Amino acid sequence: MQEQRAEQERQRAQQQQQRAEQQRQLAEQERQRAQQQQQRAEQQQQLAQQERQRTQQQRQRAQQQQQQAQQERQRAQQQQQRAQQQQQRAEEAEQKAARLAEKLRAMGIDPDAEEIG
Repeated sequence: MQEQRAEQERQRAQQQQQRAEQQRQLAEQERQRAQQQQQRAEQQQQLAQQERQRTQQQRQRAQQQQQQAQQERQRAQQQQQRAQQQQQRAEEAEQKAARLAEKLRAMGIDPDAEEIG
């Protein structure tokens, strides 16, 4: 009888050992799952950071393009102003030439006549 009890106790001890081992394995699996989740979370954070950087770079490129477009508009305006100034100078020169021709005619000189030499 004592041998039977001793055997039962030994079996119970083995069962407890097996349960403890199973619990240890479950705990290890849970630790590994938690570690994998943490790694995934870190990867997602890195991806989010990369996306923020790409977005920032796109914003900077857009700002640069806007600045370049503004500079091009300013250059075009300056060229248009120069063209208008040149046109105005040409008109003024024509008016001056016409006034001088009138003065010459008033003095009896034909400004359109070829030079006699």
